[in-house]
Amino acid sequence: AVEEAYKNQKMVGKFPGCVLHLTTRLGAVDVNVHPTKTEVKFSDERQVFSAVYHTVLGALEADRSRPAAELRPPEPPKKLPFRPVGSGERLVLHDSGAEILARLGREVRPEGPAAPPLRRREEAPPRPPRPERTRGQFVPAGGGISVSPPGREFDRPEEDTPAPPAARTPAPTPEPPRAPEPAAAEEPPVAELPAQAEPWAVRGELFRTYILVEQGEKVLLIDKHAAHERMNFDRLKASDWKPMAQQLLTPVVFSPAPEEKAALLERQALLEEFGFEAEDFGGSALAVRRAPADITAADVESTLTELAQRLLSTGTADPAGARDELLHTMACKAAIKGGWRSAAEELEAVAEAVMSGRVKYCPHGRPVAIELTRKQLEKQFKRA
Repeated sequence: AVEEAYKNQKMVGKFPGCVLHLTTRLGAVDVNVHPTKTEVKFSDERQVFSAVYHTVLGALEADRSRPAAELRPPEPPKKLPFRPVGSGERLVLHDSGAEILARLGREVRPEGPAAPPLRRREEAPPRPPRPERTRGQFVPAGGGISVSPPGREFDRPEEDTPAPPAARTPAPTPEPPRAPEPAAAEEPPVAELPAQAEPWAVRGELFRTYILVEQGEKVLLIDKHAAHERMNFDRLKASDWKPMAQQLLTPVVFSPAPEEKAALLERQALLEEFGFEAEDFGGSALAVRRAPADITAADVESTLTELAQRLLSTGTADPAGARDELLHTMACKAAIKGGWRSAAEELEAVAEAVMSGRVKYCPHGRPVAIELTRKQLEKQFKRA
């Protein structure tokens, strides 16, 4: 029940781990079905399966979180361990540092006129006095151009300069009393609108594969192929969806492996339900005369070959599993591919499905979007 709830939300080869705590009536469990008590039996297994399945599925569908990008700072260069050199040992450098020390140890003899001897600190000439700072004038510490904006002073007035007397203002003339104005009509209270989701905007596309979406203080990278594949899968899996099939002008004839051909002919009714019309063409050949409108004629052979392999591995015994395998293959083949040029309308439609929460995982269980916060970026640029 747990694995069925995780179906289409986990990657192939990955299995969920959990601890289930079920509370049932004592009479609903039989513990005497195994000598060592390692197995139990429920009187109504279907009811227990349904309770576990819908509980896990409800928790997964209520989760709106997305995987976050993990950015690690670059590792600092490794430092060699410090080891003191003894009196009888000799320090040997095996890199360019030995050459640098050798050059520094030589006596430098300039070919031109002799350089003046270095002066000691106490023999250094005194610095010129700093120019006096005047009011309203800025002089750099090392001299230079003075900046004095007209009509504005930056320094406070000197203490011995008396402040100018405050100008007297005449007393205000009393105004005659005005007639009372009529009371304005009270405005009706404005109804508060419900809180909406934080706005977002598509900012472009990276490598013709990932849609760049900005929302508040975070950035989302959306895999357009994985998201569109999930959109196709949900559309195909809807109970009221009717496939639109197209008659091929030239039948697609190919020769799959004998076991693959047998698996496709056994599921011919399922293929016809989704728009495929395939028949035995003699020998090892198979002829396809009709295909869904979402699948191009060039992809018919690869689609049915992949479907046959899926049926042989997982969907031969379970009719529902065979139907899902067919939907997986059709959704993948009909989805936009990474590296394709996509119109702005296509990017907006895929981004809207992801940002609304309708699409979180591709049918194979891979995430369709990851989040990168502004704080993570600022840490990478050493701004935070």
